[in-house]
Amino acid sequence: LILQGFREPPSWDGGPTDSPVASSSSIRSLLFKRGNKGDVISAIDVSVAFLQSLEYDSSDPPRYVYHRPSPDSKPQYYRLRGPIYGQRVASKKWYDTLVLFMLSQGFIQGKDEPCSFYNPKTHMTVLAYVDDIICRGSDSATQEFYSNLTRRFDCKDPSYLAYDNPLHFIGFDIKLTRDELSDIISIDQSDTIKEFLKVHEAKPVYNIKSPMATSYIDKDSPLLSPEDKVRYQSIVGSLNYFAQILRWDISFPANRLS
Repeated sequence: LILQGFREPPSWDGGPTDSPVASSSSIRSLLFKRGNKGDVISAIDVSVAFLQSLEYDSSDPPRYVYHRPSPDSKPQYYRLRGPIYGQRVASKKWYDTLVLFMLSQGFIQGKDEPCSFYNPKTHMTVLAYVDDIICRGSDSATQEFYSNLTRRFDCKDPSYLAYDNPLHFIGFDIKLTRDELSDIISIDQSDTIKEFLKVHEAKPVYNIKSPMATSYIDKDSPLLSPEDKVRYQSIVGSLNYFAQILRWDISFPANRLS
């Protein structure tokens, strides 16, 4: 079941509802920094994370919701024990739950990057992007962390970066290759961009000097229909994401389209 968050009374929030996520620069730092010899890079996904958040405290005001199984049935009323999907505060409650767990495992939370956690004992670094977690540390430290994490939360199986196993993390691929001298870690968004072009029935254009139009994009165009407005917002949102992560060359046109 999903709650209609826009119908929640403001008193339910109990403060700010925005939740931080790891920045793209922090993710690049984790991947490309000079680490300890033998470090492994891996990722894991927490299943239905919001439903695994800490329950509301007994001192919190009671929160009631109703569910109507069918249009002609009577509504069924429930008291919420904890956050569910759709709530404005759900992502923040999950973030607070994860922070408490990480601190209990001996990790230190970053001051300028609140979604970064470092364990001075095992020299392991963990970054959190909502329910997606990426880690770098020794094999033994990684195994111990996942053992404790999966004991506390229901998670999917972790995935380890290898020559034949790239990691797919929040829309980009992390790959491990090797040249004559050393291992090489690289990231790209090729698969995600191809899927984006396929969904919007767009064809890539090669060998152009600039991705920006040299004249007006559109003069005195009519207002978009509600359906076209949603589609345009979706396209611009994806372009802004690509520009933020790796495709800095499209930052200016993406800004103009916004």
